[in-house]
Amino acid sequence: MGYVSSLFARKMVAAAGAAINGAAFLRRAGVDPEGAWDPKAMIPDGVYYDMLEGIAAEVDVTELPLRVGASMRLDEYGALGLAFKAATTLGASYARVERYARLWTSVVEYELRPVARGTLFILHRDGERRLGMRLSNEATLASAISIARQVSPVPVAPLEVLIRHPAPHPAIAAAYEAGVPVDNDIGLFFRSFGAGDWALHDIAPRVVAVTGSNGKSTTSALIAHILAEAGTPCQLAGNIGRGVLDIDPPGNGEVIVLELSSYQTAVSYTHLRAHETEADLV
Repeated sequence: MGYVSSLFARKMVAAAGAAINGAAFLRRAGVDPEGAWDPKAMIPDGVYYDMLEGIAAEVDVTELPLRVGASMRLDEYGALGLAFKAATTLGASYARVERYARLWTSVVEYELRPVARGTLFILHRDGERRLGMRLSNEATLASAISIARQVSPVPVAPLEVLIRHPAPHPAIAAAYEAGVPVDNDIGLFFRSFGAGDWALHDIAPRVVAVTGSNGKSTTSALIAHILAEAGTPCQLAGNIGRGVLDIDPPGNGEVIVLELSSYQTAVSYTHLRAHETEADLV
């Protein structure tokens, strides 16, 4: 188990705004919402990631890391912030981050790597791939740009941001190389939906797809029950009951209610905890 500065937890909650109960999130993470902002006060990294995923379950966190980065001020970083400002060049400032990052986290290592176009500022973080870690990484990188702009006499803008993740399974990689489509049962279902003789229906069949962090089965079953009670023909499938490829061909005006998991849905921050990138998820 590692640790991160409680400063990051406070910044994330503040950036999420009034749409969440920030005090409750901080208390669950072991941070006193009324206490002083002390960057030396640490919390377990897993608790921090849990907090971020809890926030993601309540609000759209797409822009959250950027808002956190924009809010960061060097004066809030304590001794490390002073060291960053005292360096004579931006490269020297980042070198101090590379050397002294342990002052605010035990789970991240930084590396400066010269390349032809400039210098790569690399964040290394081991551990389970999950949404909380991803949000933390993105906020950290956004913060690195923000604090650089506070000391640099010239405009600072990253040339590019690279995110590396493990290579796909060899079978998947071979399929990509051969140009073979890679899909799952839900993708195959939707490819067939609305094709062929379905166009002959007076009322086209429809789909209600349910996903989320909690309550998917209950919501799916409740929707199917309401439809059935209302006299609307429906079938319940997906991760509850029958597999989606085992259902009967949809009839006139029928509704298919599907419970879906993260890998079966459109790309969403709420379901990226097991996927590093959009391409990895798809």
